[in-house]
Amino acid sequence: MRPSDGNGNGDDEGLTAYVEFVDDPAFEDLGPEQVLALADEDVADRHVCVFVVDRVTLGSSEWPVLVIGLGEDLGSSFRVVASKLYLVENNLSIGNADFCDFAEGVDDDGIFRGEGAPDPEEAFAAIRAAQAAYNAQAAYNAQAAHAAQAARLAQPAQAARPATVAGGATAAYAGRPLGVIRPLRPGGQSPASNSSSRSVDLP
Repeated sequence: MRPSDGNGNGDDEGLTAYVEFVDDPAFEDLGPEQVLALADEDVADRHVCVFVVDRVTLGSSEWPVLVIGLGEDLGSSFRVVASKLYLVENNLSIGNADFCDFAEGVDDDGIFRGEGAPDPEEAFAAIRAAQAAYNAQAAYNAQAAHAAQAARLAQPAQAARPATVAGGATAAYAGRPLGVIRPLRPGGQSPASNSSSRSVDLP
């Protein structure tokens, strides 16, 4: 939500409508059907309605802006006083209310003046809370994944394994086996062994 710009487009609490202004003399005197004809698929994908300031709007102190629906509400319309336009835009853009909720809530003169409209601030608060919970969960997941990766990197590539030496001694090695380790006889002579064995001086 952005602060009110002081031009009657927001309320006293600073809520305002998110709109794209289109000011072109070529659009002067266009009727609702002609305005809709200018709303291509890109406009319909990004917006739920079109707000039109026409002669009726400028001829009243309340500035009743014409609201024309797009998408499922294509062609439906009602008017809303400029000071309550934010209620329509905020609620429609976040799905907090339907177009018909406002169209059916107009006064006898066909103008919606905000009576009975849902408070968009409550919906925005719920959205912010949900976003905060999502961000917290995402941060936790990232931290847990980082910790798991760090633990894996801290482990040796291959743990040392014990090997039993002839004569009852034990040697530890990592990697490929060293072969059979035999103690030397007095005088430095090793006992007979096959070609795959080799002698090592024991400490």
